[in-house]
This record gives sequence, structure tokens and C-alpha cells, in this order.
Amino acid sequence: MRRIILILTGAAAAFLLLAFLLIAPSMNSKALASNDLAVTPTMTPTATPSPVFSATMAVTPSQSWVDIGDTLVVTVSVSVSQGCQYPIYELALQQVSGDGGEFAYVSPPTHTVGPPVTNPFVYTLTAVNTGTVSFNGQAYGERYCGDYWNWTYVNGVSAIIYIGMEPYLVYLPMIGGE
Repeated sequence: MRRIILILTGAAAAFLLLAFLLIAPSMNSKALASNDLAVTPTMTPTATPSPVFSATMAVTPSQSWVDIGDTLVVTVSVSVSQGCQYPIYELALQQVSGDGGEFAYVSPPTHTVGPPVTNPFVYTLTAVNTGTVSFNGQAYGERYCGDYWNWTYVNGVSAIIYIGMEPYLVYLPMIGGE
């Protein structure tokens, strides 16, 4: 019985050796190099950072001195950082004066405009009282830089506008004597 076990063990070992010798030529390095399943290194993806939101409002009057009754054009524009969006929902242009200077809104007839608001937006005003005036602009819109939408305000201020009165010429007769 012992002899049978030795013969069977020898036969199994010979069979395994034969199987290994038949498979071995396909496992050499030359065969592995031409194999389509060879592993190649790849680049690791990196997260692209979102742009940082930055916006600037310019409130630009067409002139710095007007007389009562003259027309002033004020352009309001918003510049946004590259890669970001800022659709404007509401735009307001307020007058600030410490000495009584005032303009009447002509187009649009109010200081606040709603959607849709173009960028740039133009206000047309007429001077009604003498003094100095500056304009405060405020835009309310939704910022987006590839990450999320968020409501936010953007503000800007104009230079001072001087409102004067046309000089009136008065002719007085000259009284003279001999």
C-alpha cells in the first residue's frame, strides 16, 4: 500500500511539473511586454479650484458740472472676476446731497429698476436744484463661480456733480450828467 501511495504521489508531481513547463513560456518577460493587459501609469486627477468672486461697480456721470434744466446721463456698470457670473436682479441709483442739490429721474422715472437689468445700465436725469450731488449705486444679483449660486449686493459711488445756475445778465441804463 505504501508503494501505491508513492507511485500516485510521483505521478501527481510529474503532472504538475508538466503543466508548469507548458505554461512557463507564456510567462516570460517578452510575452508580458507584448501583452495588451500591461499596466501603464496614469496621472492622478487633481481638483480644479473655483474662481474667487470679485465684483466692482462703476457709477459714471457724463459730466461733472450741469446747470439747472440740463440733462445728465449716468452709466452704471458691474465688472465681475473672470470665470464668474453675476446676473443683476435689481439696480438702484440713490442721490446724496448735503446742500440741496437734486436731480429728477427721467429715464427710467424711478431710482430702482427690476428684472431684466442690462449691464451696463443708463439713467437719464435732469437737474432741478443747485448744489452738489453724488450717486450711490447698488446692484442686487446672484453670483456664481462654478460652485454655488448666492444672492449678494455690489455697490459703487460716483464723483461729485456740481449743479449751478446760468448767470443772468442785467442791463442797467447808464445815468450820466453833464
